[in-house]
Amino acid sequence: MKRIVFLASLIILGIIFSACTDKKVLKCIPQTADAVVVVSPDQKLSETCDPDALEDILDEFGFDSDERSLVHKLVDNPKSMGIDLSKTMAGWMEFDKQDLDEMVGGFVVAVSDVDALESSLHELNGKFLNFSNIQKQNGISYIYPNKDKEGTIIGWNNKYLIMMVSTSRIQPTDVISALYRDKGFSILTNQNFKEFSDNLTDVNLWLKSDVFAKELKKEKDVNNMLKDANIDLAGNYLHVYLTLDKKEYRMEVVVSKNPSLQRADWTKIIQAYFRNIDDYNY
Repeated sequence: MKRIVFLASLIILGIIFSACTDKKVLKCIPQTADAVVVVSPDQKLSETCDPDALEDILDEFGFDSDERSLVHKLVDNPKSMGIDLSKTMAGWMEFDKQDLDEMVGGFVVAVSDVDALESSLHELNGKFLNFSNIQKQNGISYIYPNKDKEGTIIGWNNKYLIMMVSTSRIQPTDVISALYRDKGFSILTNQNFKEFSDNLTDVNLWLKSDVFAKELKKEKDVNNMLKDANIDLAGNYLHVYLTLDKKEYRMEVVVSKNPSLQRADWTKIIQAYFRNIDDYNY
């Protein structure tokens, strides 16, 4: 499992240092997503990756010569492995509204050549992956990379490859839904997300507060405080934009507040806090 995580991390880094903005991939993200990351810079991974640092990591994982060759192939020429890291990647996470310990998430990468991709997966099998065979269903191909563990699935068509993870079982139909999602059922229906996507830089994070607000309201004291202060924690959004320049990194953080927080009286909020939270009742 550690090697799959390493490989996925390397692909993500590859996109961070090589992608250009292409919003079509955002259609794969469900409208119910609670967090989204979009990466779209313009540097090549092979030009920014420290060779010595990479070798140290490979030593740490105990990679043999064949495994090292595959890693270098991914770093130097990802298109030869069937994936296009010159296009934007998007990832998301969605929490179960009743239990925050339950979640499903995924990240999407553009495919450059299906035959090369499937050949590469076979090369990776037994080294980074452990699957029985490539299966097909309703226009997609897919594998369970951990064979008997079905909380992770990798699926693809001729446009995108998607890796989905979940705390429960992931079905091929989940991959089909993502890869062929209609725009009207995607995150692009969220007006706040559309505003966020209009300002993308190199690495971008979008987060909505609804599921966390619902969890907090389960606490009686917190719920009473919110009512007393006449504020609602749902309907707020966090935008984080990270720009990666050679000389410096710059980060901008924007909090998009709902109407109740826009008109909030912070003196009343502090008073409500002290009146209702148990630890501060005197």
